Amino acid sequence: MSWRSVFDRLPNELYLSIFDYLNPIDLLYSFSNLNFRFNSLLKSYSCLTCKSIDLTKLNPHVFQYYCSLQQLNNEIYSIKLNNNQLKFLSFSSNNKLTRLNFLLENDYHLYLNDQFIIKNLQILKVRHHALTWQKPLIICQYLQQVAIHLRNHWDLIDLLNSLPIVEKVHATIDYDVTSCRDSSSLEGFSYSNKLKDFSYIIHSNHGLIYFVTDYSVIELLIQNLTNLLKLRLYIIGCMNTIIDGYRLENNLLKFLPKLNKFDIFIQSYGGNQIKSMEQFHSFKWNFASYTNQLTDMHFLFTLPFKFQYLHECLNEYFINSIKTNFQKSNENLLNMNYVKHVDLSCSITENFIILIQKSFPSLESICFSSSTTEYLCSTSLHRQSHYLINSIRTIIFQHSSLNLIPFIRHLPNLNKLILNQSLLNHLLEKIDLIYISQITELHVYKFQRHSLENILNGFPNIRHLILKTLQTNDEPPVRSFIDNRCHHKHRPISACDILEEVFKKKLNQLEKIEIGCYFERDEQNLEGILSRLITKYIRINTKFHINTEDYKSTRCGSIQILFF
Repeated sequence: MSWRSVFDRLPNELYLSIFDYLNPIDLLYSFSNLNFRFNSLLKSYSCLTCKSIDLTKLNPHVFQYYCSLQQLNNEIYSIKLNNNQLKFLSFSSNNKLTRLNFLLENDYHLYLNDQFIIKNLQILKVRHHALTWQKPLIICQYLQQVAIHLRNHWDLIDLLNSLPIVEKVHATIDYDVTSCRDSSSLEGFSYSNKLKDFSYIIHSNHGLIYFVTDYSVIELLIQNLTNLLKLRLYIIGCMNTIIDGYRLENNLLKFLPKLNKFDIFIQSYGGNQIKSMEQFHSFKWNFASYTNQLTDMHFLFTLPFKFQYLHECLNEYFINSIKTNFQKSNENLLNMNYVKHVDLSCSITENFIILIQKSFPSLESICFSSSTTEYLCSTSLHRQSHYLINSIRTIIFQHSSLNLIPFIRHLPNLNKLILNQSLLNHLLEKIDLIYISQITELHVYKFQRHSLENILNGFPNIRHLILKTLQTNDEPPVRSFIDNRCHHKHRPISACDILEEVFKKKLNQLEKIEIGCYFERDEQNLEGILSRLITKYIRINTKFHINTEDYKSTRCGSIQILFF
């Protein structure tokens, strides 16, 4: 008896048990339209009727199959997807979508004709990059919870004005919060009187030199949110802004009589530091202040520290130099257990490594944002196991900090590295490969074609490889007035040449490669050319998917290839 005939005779209960282990879309892709019996089982399967799906981890071919089932989209209540997938999905204006989890790979603009997708939402989450929209934004009369990344403060004002019943808003401002609009622009705006939970976080990818925060416009916004029960503020980049106890009370807290949970981190540079914490004794929250004398930056924050980021204030003297409003010493409140990422502009010393180990047990990533920092430890220090930092997985170098390279020897579990080509060349020359061979994700900016062989030899276990000729991910293209091509100041590279050399190295673990900005003689037929090149080298049972962004896009053209 053949296996196929045995499988066909299995009881329905066994099939339903098998279905429980599959993603709903994989389930549809695998079993729909096999025969009448399986179609009937799928219709009766309860987990398919819940109408909640995650598309982000789908095999691209399965996703294409899902897109062909257009009638399903309008029955979905909850969906998780990225911006590339949204381009291919089709929703009608009467869709039933109430929950959208949007994972952005780049900033995404929502045009007026597409805004109906958020009209009936109750929960909206936008992560990783900023969402913008064509003004005016439609009124979202059902939206109750929003967690979103935005480009500026005034987009947040417009959003709040379109949410009449919202109860929870967590906003991350990715870029500049300054604007040509003055504070009078707040007049005429109305906010939900049901808003109880509000979070305002400024996130900087490039350090503080790129913007100056106008803290007063943030104060004006919060003064209108009088029914708040929870408030979280993470504000960086304030110029000459000292937030003492008097200003905190009179410009903020006195407008929030119901507030019971309050977390704040404010960073300012220039001006005068907070000289005494006595003015904070009357508050029911624990406050701390710190001044980095080297950078002339001042910090005010609540304890215990509940944020996952810490920008620019950390050095070996940090914990011991903190001033608090505690009546009694409480070292437990000084632990930074929630912090997962720090931006550093300080040098690495033996005491600093001890500080990281003791006070930052959950630290996963470090970004070095200064070119003047140095590694000031003994050259043999990394050989002592108690000076290893096991929690750190990611290191980001924003500048060519050549003197910091030895720090990598202290990170036995490092698996992600982001840096520019010149610094990478120095790393490959000065560091034994044993310290970097475990790295599985590498992002190289200002990439140079002639360095590719050294990269492939130095990282044999690489899974995600990103090679960009740009200086940063946000650097705009330089257009030619003649043919609109990207005439970037860095010489564009050939994706075909890069891929051919990568495949010759037989990197069997490679799952993703991204190349940009690229230049090819035949860009109209590039996907076909790349497909033939890939099938020439990879194993027969390996599938792949190609995403191309051409040279006429708003960004420099890039190519992304996924293997599975």
